[in-house]
Amino acid sequence: MRSHLKGHGLGWLLMKHMIAYAQERGLETVHGQVLAENATMLQMCTELGFDVNDDVKVVTLQLHELPALTAP
Repeated sequence: MRSHLKGHGLGWLLMKHMIAYAQERGLETVHGQVLAENATMLQMCTELGFDVNDDVKVVTLQLHELPALTAP
């Protein structure tokens, strides 16, 4: 792939289609979750006009790994 095309392939095409679809349906906002280490996706989102907010953190608790808890 040519270097000037790198980062403007399938991901860009899919994201643009998703945005167009959302606009056609009258949605006001598109939001998503991107891993902090996914610099390519973050760059693409920035170039497409997304606001990138570093304040949001996703937390996950795997309940099957914990002993049963009882409410007080």
